[in-house]
Amino acid sequence: MQKTNIQARRTIETKVRLNKEEINQINNNAKIMRMSRAKYMRICALNKKINPPDQNMINLIRELSMIGSNVNQIAKRFNQSKFINFLSLKKILEEVSNKLDNVRTILLK
Repeated sequence: MQKTNIQARRTIETKVRLNKEEINQINNNAKIMRMSRAKYMRICALNKKINPPDQNMINLIRELSMIGSNVNQIAKRFNQSKFINFLSLKKILEEVSNKLDNVRTILLK
């Protein structure tokens, strides 16, 4: 709830003039930090500490996303045909199992 209040108070817009090199560097840095350009610039301007994303966490999120996609495939196939092709289900579940193994590996690093 506090975040919403802070965002609601951001009513002032300001312009900054940059050259192409500067905006490219800001955009690249924001992308590396997985932030919007506005958030990145606000944090830099306010001298707040920026912690780079942990590569293990990025990998974990990617693996969990793939697991979610596989579960969605199962649901979609079931809803389309009202029956499940067990060979197809087995293949998808093996993929999910492999992804879970990857998640376990990442968590144990």
